[in-house]
Amino acid sequence: MDRLPHDLEAEKAFLGAILHKSDLIWEAMQKVKPVELYHVQHRVIYEAMVDISENGDGKIDLVTLPGALRDRGEYEMAGGAIYLSGLFDVLPDVANIDAYCQIIVTAARSRTLIEIGRELQTQQDPDEALGHAMNRLMEVADRSDNSESKVLEDVGEEYRENQQQGIMAQMFTTGIPMLDNIVTFRKENMVVIAGHPGTGKSSLGLQIAMNVMKQGHVLFVSMEMGKAELWERAVQARTGCAAEVIDNPKFVTPEVRDKIAKASSELRGGPRTLEVFAPRYCTPQTILGKAMAMKAQHSDFKAVVVDFLQRVHWPERGLGPVDETTKKSRAMKDMARIIGAPMIVLSQLSRNSAREGKEPQLHDLRDSGAIEQDADTAIFTHRPSEESNDAVLLVRKQRHGPKGRVECIFDEARCRFIEKTRSYSY
Repeated sequence: MDRLPHDLEAEKAFLGAILHKSDLIWEAMQKVKPVELYHVQHRVIYEAMVDISENGDGKIDLVTLPGALRDRGEYEMAGGAIYLSGLFDVLPDVANIDAYCQIIVTAARSRTLIEIGRELQTQQDPDEALGHAMNRLMEVADRSDNSESKVLEDVGEEYRENQQQGIMAQMFTTGIPMLDNIVTFRKENMVVIAGHPGTGKSSLGLQIAMNVMKQGHVLFVSMEMGKAELWERAVQARTGCAAEVIDNPKFVTPEVRDKIAKASSELRGGPRTLEVFAPRYCTPQTILGKAMAMKAQHSDFKAVVVDFLQRVHWPERGLGPVDETTKKSRAMKDMARIIGAPMIVLSQLSRNSAREGKEPQLHDLRDSGAIEQDADTAIFTHRPSEESNDAVLLVRKQRHGPKGRVECIFDEARCRFIEKTRSYSY
């Protein structure tokens, strides 16, 4: 017996409402895809309705619909004249079209989740199965976003209400004041920090994570450094003590020891924590699972930092570097929406741009233009010379504000950027 969720009467009422009032097709198309109708004959009828609206005169009735179905060779599959007349005779309440749409979409989403579970049980390759399942789950999550279009006046009113309720709680700063004059991270944003090796992108990612931690819990996913090294860097940032001071017993005075102990305690067991996750094999679904578990545990979960994108594995085999990076970038973007927190994703730049020694541009992002497209904000770390501690933070893209640059000093000993006295946006 077929136990997949569906609602025959809701599908009939949905199609009958459009037959009674053909203008409803435009609203229906925004909410229901043909594939979300369970019964095949209903699916082909709805596809014909969409075809009429997009390619015909838009008038859907018991004359134009049978004609469109015959042209498509699907008249008999749709049930013929008797079934179409029966849909018209359902006499649905056209004002309830929203309710019919919601019932259909909810049932379709439930069927997809059941199918994903069945596929996971039958697949022999667990990595390939997880990759496919994640793609399907991302599609379900995207369809779950039922945000409706709004007129500007409504958006403005909603923004004012959000301000009164504390809209700034949804925004996060970097902790570098001059950079904060240019950029602001928001929930559901994908923030890319890119740079060549040795320019401090991991340090900047950690520095931002430590600042966001003032507001809530942060997950730092590291495939570049182990837990011990990353923890040491976090202690350096917290105490202001250089690495050689922390590592060398000769320099560890009682005062320094107290600082280190206090910083370690705050990082590990304070009201807000930086959780370090350093798996040997990490896929997007691994990160999503860890982030969702942490969010379930902490109501003030604030951000995820991934160091770095090119080290994340994509379980689907046989893809080239460009296609694989495109899929990983898309997954990170979708993940930000699913978890409702910014994804701060570190990325490498192409080797060619390093040889040229010029300030990096968006097109220098390694392996795929999708990273540039998916990013809400893109910040580049650049050091003109390895002999100097001068550095520049370049804001090359920002959906919510200007581009710009901040002149900095990169304090390698303490793994942090310190601004100089000037910055500007453009």
